[in-house]
Amino acid sequence: MSQRMQTTTLSDNRAPTPRSEGAQEVSRPLEQGTTEEVALDIVPVADESTSGETVVMSVRWERLFAGGVTSSPVISNNLVIFGTRDGNAYALDVRSGREAWKVTASEGVGASPVLAGNAALLADYQGNVISVDQTTGTQLWRTKLPQKITSTPAVNGGEVVVGCHDGNAYGLSLETGRRLWEIATGGLIWASIAASRDQFYVPSYDGSIYAVAGGNGALRWKHIVGGQISSSPWADDDRVIIGSSRGGVIALSAVDGKVMWRSASVGAVNSSLNVVGNRVYVGSSDGHIYCLKAGTGEEIWKFATGAEVLSRPLVVGGHVIVSSYDKKVYCLDAESGTELAVFPTGAKIYSSPANLDGTIFFGNNEGQFYCIQYIEKGAS
Repeated sequence: MSQRMQTTTLSDNRAPTPRSEGAQEVSRPLEQGTTEEVALDIVPVADESTSGETVVMSVRWERLFAGGVTSSPVISNNLVIFGTRDGNAYALDVRSGREAWKVTASEGVGASPVLAGNAALLADYQGNVISVDQTTGTQLWRTKLPQKITSTPAVNGGEVVVGCHDGNAYGLSLETGRRLWEIATGGLIWASIAASRDQFYVPSYDGSIYAVAGGNGALRWKHIVGGQISSSPWADDDRVIIGSSRGGVIALSAVDGKVMWRSASVGAVNSSLNVVGNRVYVGSSDGHIYCLKAGTGEEIWKFATGAEVLSRPLVVGGHVIVSSYDKKVYCLDAESGTELAVFPTGAKIYSSPANLDGTIFFGNNEGQFYCIQYIEKGAS
């Protein structure tokens, strides 16, 4: 019998998340910008786990911001860095949640920060690309692009490549922000760009993924995936893997874009993929999380959440940790897909989780940002 775990959490006056009978609930208002350090109970509602382990997830601290957190956090020098729709990017101390610095952008920051050397790269809804010092938040440079940016940039070989809603991808100098080149696609660029070797992969709403050369942005190949691409690709030296909004996952040769395999069993994919070892982990708009063989695309397991999954699965310590639009974060056994724990929040979750030494960081669409510890029951 699988074991389902229920974690209680703080309420900020939104409707409480439904919970299993017997679970204890903590409910009190949390004001914007405040921090709470708490340890909350998990109450098991079944007797055993088929994996032989029980995972406990509990809140260490929580912050509430004026805008939704759809940006996925990154961690550097004991700071967790992310953007919000309140028009700012924040760096918080990982231990306490206290603000280390804040950078004011424009309208909102939906793209995830990217770390490069001692810089953190940010992109906002007004088309600004901003490089700041990771430790202090001091601006190093700022470059304005023509339209909104939701695509997380990619860094490789001294270049930053950024996708824009004007349908172009721009190559910028990592050191100065100066425009080096641009390449046009046939639709706006929503999803994140990937990079490997000397090549960048640009997914477009025109239904195609473009492989472009670093240094000059020359087109090397283009493959028609179909549908508006909201899936952020994963790439290594040999292949690029991407999901389709029409359903399925496809692996392409990094050299020429030819199809290596296609998995038709997966529903529509509008999320980022993760590849660890010989497995692909991906969330689908059909509400499932899929695990596929990286060499063939064959399905190994799938797990049903209560709504579409738009985040990138995190794989750490034999666990898959992933958020869903059903307002929950799930911890699954990476080998079998068995549910080990579930953590409910008060809102839908687009943000993908980040990990630091068994602590998970993520935000939700109503502005709550969480620091959650997860441990195996009985572990010291």
